[in-house]
Amino acid sequence: MKYRKNSRYIVTALPKDEALRIRLENLGFTEGAEIRFGQTAPLGNPVIAFVRGTSYAFRLSTLEKIDLRRQEF
Repeated sequence: MKYRKNSRYIVTALPKDEALRIRLENLGFTEGAEIRFGQTAPLGNPVIAFVRGTSYAFRLSTLEKIDLRRQEF
């Protein structure tokens, strides 16, 4: 999935891997949380994600494990 700058998504489900799920929950990634994507590296990996007022850099492989629904305006 390609994440464009300023696109917004809603978290619908977290990964089943317990260690990753707990880490994401501690960062603010909970079901129903809104994620806004910022800049990406030139080759598209990593991606900057803004969640609850904080920015994080994620690899695409990690983001693909999270179920996201695009939010339309």
